[in-house]
Amino acid sequence: MSDEQPLFPMAEPGTAAIIGHRGVAADCPENTLCSVTEAWRQGADAVEIDVHLTADGHLLSIHDANTLRTTGVDRQVSQSSLAELQQLDAGLWKSPRFTGERLPSLEQVLETVPPGKRLVVEVKCGAEAIAPLEKLLRRQPAAAGSLLLISFQLEVLAAARARLPQLAVAPVFDLKRSRDLLEEPAAISQLVEQACQSGWAGLDFGPPELLTGQQVAPARQAGLDVLVWTVNDSQQAHRLTGLGVTGLTTDRPGALRQELNSML
Repeated sequence: MSDEQPLFPMAEPGTAAIIGHRGVAADCPENTLCSVTEAWRQGADAVEIDVHLTADGHLLSIHDANTLRTTGVDRQVSQSSLAELQQLDAGLWKSPRFTGERLPSLEQVLETVPPGKRLVVEVKCGAEAIAPLEKLLRRQPAAAGSLLLISFQLEVLAAARARLPQLAVAPVFDLKRSRDLLEEPAAISQLVEQACQSGWAGLDFGPPELLTGQQVAPARQAGLDVLVWTVNDSQQAHRLTGLGVTGLTTDRPGALRQELNSML
Protein backbone atom coordinates (compact mmCIF):
# COMPACT_ATOMS: atom_id res chain seq x y z
CA MET A 1 0.00 0.00 0.00
CA SER A 2 1.12 3.56 -0.68
CA ASP A 3 1.67 5.62 2.48
CA GLU A 4 1.59 8.91 0.59
CA GLN A 5 -1.06 11.54 1.30
CA PRO A 6 -3.60 12.15 -1.48
CA LEU A 7 -2.29 14.48 -4.14
CA PHE A 8 -5.52 16.44 -4.36
CA PRO A 9 -7.10 16.88 -0.92
CA MET A 10 -8.70 20.09 -2.20
CA ALA A 11 -11.08 18.13 -4.46
CA GLU A 12 -14.59 17.47 -3.15
CA PRO A 13 -15.20 13.85 -2.04
CA GLY A 14 -16.32 11.72 -4.96
CA THR A 15 -14.96 14.15 -7.52
CA ALA A 16 -11.68 14.40 -9.40
CA ALA A 17 -9.31 17.35 -9.22
CA ILE A 18 -9.39 19.62 -12.26
CA ILE A 19 -5.87 20.17 -13.62
CA GLY A 20 -5.31 22.94 -16.16
CA HIS A 21 -3.27 21.51 -19.05
CA ARG A 22 -0.42 23.94 -19.76
CA GLY A 23 -2.66 26.43 -17.96
CA VAL A 24 -5.77 26.98 -20.05
CA ALA A 25 -4.40 25.72 -23.35
CA ALA A 26 -7.76 26.03 -25.14
CA ASP A 27 -7.88 29.80 -24.72
CA CYS A 28 -4.39 31.04 -23.87
CA PRO A 29 -0.84 30.53 -25.17
CA GLU A 30 0.28 27.33 -23.46
CA ASN A 31 2.85 27.29 -20.66
CA THR A 32 2.81 31.07 -20.18
CA LEU A 33 2.05 33.06 -17.07
CA CYS A 34 -1.20 34.38 -18.54
CA SER A 35 -2.33 30.80 -19.22
CA VAL A 36 -1.37 29.62 -15.74
CA THR A 37 -2.97 32.55 -13.93
CA GLU A 38 -6.14 32.17 -15.99
CA ALA A 39 -6.36 28.54 -14.86
CA TRP A 40 -6.16 29.65 -11.24
CA ARG A 41 -8.80 32.31 -11.94
CA GLN A 42 -11.08 29.62 -13.38
CA GLY A 43 -10.77 27.63 -10.16
CA ALA A 44 -8.43 24.84 -11.26
CA ASP A 45 -7.26 22.64 -8.40
CA ALA A 46 -3.88 22.24 -10.08
CA VAL A 47 -2.01 23.38 -13.16
CA GLU A 48 0.27 21.26 -15.33
CA ILE A 49 3.25 22.75 -17.15
CA ASP A 50 6.17 21.29 -19.08
CA VAL A 51 9.81 22.20 -18.50
CA HIS A 52 13.08 22.04 -20.40
CA LEU A 53 16.53 22.98 -19.15
CA THR A 54 18.22 26.06 -20.60
CA ALA A 55 21.91 26.32 -21.44
CA ASP A 56 22.54 28.31 -18.26
CA GLY A 57 20.75 25.91 -15.94
CA HIS A 58 17.23 27.29 -15.60
CA LEU A 59 14.02 25.30 -15.96
CA LEU A 60 11.86 26.93 -18.62
CA SER A 61 8.11 26.44 -18.99
CA ILE A 62 7.78 25.11 -22.54
CA HIS A 63 6.56 21.87 -24.10
CA ASP A 64 8.89 21.52 -27.07
CA ALA A 65 12.68 21.29 -27.04
CA ASN A 66 12.62 23.95 -29.77
CA THR A 67 10.86 27.33 -29.60
CA LEU A 68 9.71 27.48 -33.24
CA ARG A 69 6.11 26.29 -32.81
CA THR A 70 5.15 28.76 -30.08
CA THR A 71 7.41 31.74 -30.85
CA GLY A 72 8.12 31.59 -34.59
CA VAL A 73 11.85 31.66 -33.84
CA ASP A 74 13.98 28.54 -34.30
CA ARG A 75 15.92 28.08 -31.04
CA GLN A 76 16.94 24.99 -29.10
CA VAL A 77 16.14 25.55 -25.43
CA SER A 78 19.16 23.53 -24.31
CA GLN A 79 21.48 25.74 -26.36
CA SER A 80 20.05 29.11 -25.33
CA SER A 81 20.18 31.16 -22.14
CA LEU A 82 17.11 32.07 -20.13
CA ALA A 83 17.59 35.74 -21.02
CA GLU A 84 17.74 34.93 -24.73
CA LEU A 85 14.64 32.76 -24.57
CA GLN A 86 12.66 35.32 -22.60
CA GLN A 87 13.14 37.86 -25.37
CA LEU A 88 10.92 35.75 -27.63
CA ASP A 89 7.20 36.41 -28.07
CA ALA A 90 5.33 33.31 -26.89
CA GLY A 91 1.83 34.76 -27.22
CA LEU A 92 1.34 36.06 -30.75
CA TRP A 93 1.00 32.59 -32.31
CA LYS A 94 -2.21 32.09 -30.29
CA SER A 95 -3.77 35.51 -30.83
CA PRO A 96 -2.65 39.13 -31.34
CA ARG A 97 -4.13 39.95 -27.93
CA PHE A 98 -1.38 37.87 -26.32
CA THR A 99 1.44 39.70 -28.09
CA GLY A 100 4.43 40.14 -25.81
CA GLU A 101 3.73 37.16 -23.57
CA ARG A 102 7.02 35.56 -22.53
CA LEU A 103 8.23 32.07 -21.68
CA PRO A 104 8.40 31.94 -17.88
CA SER A 105 10.88 30.11 -15.72
CA LEU A 106 9.63 27.47 -13.31
CA GLU A 107 10.54 29.85 -10.50
CA GLN A 108 8.19 32.46 -11.96
CA VAL A 109 5.38 29.94 -12.33
CA LEU A 110 5.82 28.76 -8.73
CA GLU A 111 5.18 32.31 -7.55
CA THR A 112 1.63 32.13 -8.97
CA VAL A 113 0.53 28.99 -7.09
CA PRO A 114 -2.22 29.85 -4.57
CA PRO A 115 -2.23 28.23 -1.12
CA GLY A 116 -3.72 24.75 -1.18
CA LYS A 117 -3.25 24.31 -4.93
CA ARG A 118 -0.76 22.07 -6.74
CA LEU A 119 1.63 22.59 -9.64
CA VAL A 120 2.23 19.52 -11.81
CA VAL A 121 5.58 19.76 -13.58
CA GLU A 122 6.34 17.44 -16.47
CA VAL A 123 10.07 17.14 -17.12
CA LYS A 124 10.45 16.98 -20.89
CA CYS A 125 14.24 16.83 -20.93
CA GLY A 126 16.11 14.26 -18.83
CA ALA A 127 17.44 13.68 -15.34
CA GLU A 128 19.75 16.67 -15.80
CA ALA A 129 16.73 18.76 -14.74
CA ILE A 130 16.80 17.45 -11.17
CA ALA A 131 19.93 19.23 -9.90
CA PRO A 132 18.61 22.67 -10.96
CA LEU A 133 15.25 21.78 -9.40
CA GLU A 134 17.00 20.84 -6.16
CA LYS A 135 18.80 24.19 -6.22
CA LEU A 136 15.52 26.02 -6.78
CA LEU A 137 13.81 24.20 -3.92
CA ARG A 138 16.67 25.06 -1.58
CA ARG A 139 15.74 28.69 -2.20
CA GLN A 140 12.00 27.97 -1.95
CA PRO A 141 11.70 24.93 0.37
CA ALA A 142 7.99 25.43 1.00
CA ALA A 143 7.29 25.01 -2.73
CA ALA A 144 8.13 21.29 -2.62
CA GLY A 145 4.85 20.57 -0.87
CA SER A 146 2.84 22.01 -3.76
CA LEU A 147 4.74 20.22 -6.54
CA LEU A 148 4.05 16.97 -8.36
CA LEU A 149 6.84 15.95 -10.72
CA ILE A 150 5.83 13.75 -13.66
CA SER A 151 7.74 12.27 -16.58
CA PHE A 152 7.60 9.58 -19.23
CA GLN A 153 11.21 8.78 -18.24
CA LEU A 154 11.54 6.61 -15.15
CA GLU A 155 15.16 7.67 -14.69
CA VAL A 156 13.93 11.23 -14.09
CA LEU A 157 11.69 10.02 -11.29
CA ALA A 158 14.48 7.89 -9.80
CA ALA A 159 16.81 10.90 -9.76
CA ALA A 160 14.13 13.03 -8.15
CA ARG A 161 13.42 10.44 -5.45
CA ALA A 162 17.14 10.12 -4.72
CA ARG A 163 17.84 13.85 -4.44
CA LEU A 164 14.44 15.20 -3.39
CA PRO A 165 12.70 12.47 -1.35
CA GLN A 166 10.14 14.99 -0.08
CA LEU A 167 8.86 15.54 -3.63
CA ALA A 168 5.78 13.73 -4.98
CA VAL A 169 6.46 12.03 -8.32
CA ALA A 170 4.45 10.01 -10.84
CA PRO A 171 5.21 8.38 -14.20
CA VAL A 172 3.29 9.18 -17.37
CA PHE A 173 2.10 6.43 -19.73
CA ASP A 174 0.73 6.61 -23.26
CA LEU A 175 -1.71 3.70 -23.45
CA LYS A 176 -1.47 3.69 -27.24
CA ARG A 177 2.16 2.62 -26.84
CA SER A 178 1.94 0.66 -23.59
CA ARG A 179 -0.50 -1.89 -24.96
CA ASP A 180 0.41 -4.41 -22.28
CA LEU A 181 -1.29 -2.20 -19.69
CA LEU A 182 -4.50 -2.55 -21.70
CA GLU A 183 -4.30 -6.22 -22.62
CA GLU A 184 -2.50 -7.96 -19.75
CA PRO A 185 -3.92 -7.71 -16.20
CA ALA A 186 -0.57 -8.90 -14.84
CA ALA A 187 1.14 -5.87 -16.38
CA ILE A 188 -0.93 -3.37 -14.41
CA SER A 189 -0.44 -5.43 -11.23
CA GLN A 190 3.32 -5.32 -11.76
CA LEU A 191 3.16 -1.57 -12.43
CA VAL A 192 1.23 -0.93 -9.23
CA GLU A 193 3.74 -3.00 -7.26
CA GLN A 194 6.59 -1.05 -8.87
CA ALA A 195 4.86 2.22 -7.98
CA CYS A 196 4.57 1.27 -4.33
CA GLN A 197 8.17 0.04 -4.15
CA SER A 198 9.48 3.16 -5.92
CA GLY A 199 7.58 5.63 -3.78
CA TRP A 200 5.51 7.03 -6.63
CA ALA A 201 2.49 9.03 -5.55
CA GLY A 202 0.36 7.99 -8.50
CA LEU A 203 0.11 7.05 -12.17
CA ASP A 204 -0.71 9.37 -15.08
CA PHE A 205 -2.39 7.83 -18.14
CA GLY A 206 -3.61 8.98 -21.55
CA PRO A 207 -5.49 9.12 -23.77
CA PRO A 208 -8.69 9.07 -21.72
CA GLU A 209 -10.77 6.95 -24.08
CA LEU A 210 -8.48 3.95 -23.52
CA LEU A 211 -8.50 4.04 -19.73
CA THR A 212 -10.78 1.56 -17.96
CA GLY A 213 -11.36 0.18 -14.51
CA GLN A 214 -8.79 -2.51 -15.31
CA GLN A 215 -6.06 0.09 -14.87
CA VAL A 216 -7.72 2.39 -12.35
CA ALA A 217 -9.03 -0.06 -9.74
CA PRO A 218 -5.72 -1.78 -8.82
CA ALA A 219 -3.96 1.56 -8.51
CA ARG A 220 -6.66 3.07 -6.32
CA GLN A 221 -6.80 -0.06 -4.15
CA ALA A 222 -3.07 0.40 -3.53
CA GLY A 223 -3.62 3.99 -2.43
CA LEU A 224 -2.22 5.56 -5.59
CA ASP A 225 -3.69 8.60 -7.28
CA VAL A 226 -4.68 8.18 -10.93
CA LEU A 227 -4.42 11.12 -13.32
CA VAL A 228 -5.63 11.21 -16.93
CA TRP A 229 -4.67 13.45 -19.86
CA THR A 230 -6.12 15.21 -21.81
CA VAL A 231 -9.82 15.24 -20.90
CA ASN A 232 -11.92 17.88 -22.67
CA ASP A 233 -15.23 16.02 -23.03
CA SER A 234 -17.55 16.19 -20.03
CA GLN A 235 -19.12 12.78 -20.66
CA GLN A 236 -15.67 11.22 -20.74
CA ALA A 237 -14.74 13.11 -17.58
CA HIS A 238 -17.89 11.86 -15.85
CA ARG A 239 -17.08 8.27 -16.83
CA LEU A 240 -13.51 8.56 -15.57
CA THR A 241 -14.58 10.09 -12.28
CA GLY A 242 -16.93 7.15 -11.80
CA LEU A 243 -13.99 4.79 -12.26
CA GLY A 244 -12.18 6.49 -9.38
CA VAL A 245 -9.76 8.72 -11.31
CA THR A 246 -8.49 11.47 -8.99
CA GLY A 247 -7.11 14.03 -11.46
CA LEU A 248 -8.44 15.20 -14.84
CA THR A 249 -5.95 17.16 -16.94
CA THR A 250 -7.88 19.42 -19.30
CA ASP A 251 -7.38 22.31 -21.73
CA ARG A 252 -10.59 23.91 -20.42
CA PRO A 253 -10.63 23.71 -16.61
CA GLY A 254 -13.38 26.21 -15.88
CA ALA A 255 -15.80 24.94 -18.50
CA LEU A 256 -15.22 21.29 -17.66
CA ARG A 257 -15.89 21.89 -13.98
CA GLN A 258 -19.14 23.69 -14.78
CA GLU A 259 -20.26 20.87 -17.05
CA LEU A 260 -19.42 18.22 -14.45
CA ASN A 261 -21.23 20.15 -11.72
CA SER A 262 -24.33 20.27 -13.90
CA MET A 263 -24.32 16.46 -14.01
CA LEU A 264 -24.43 16.08 -10.22
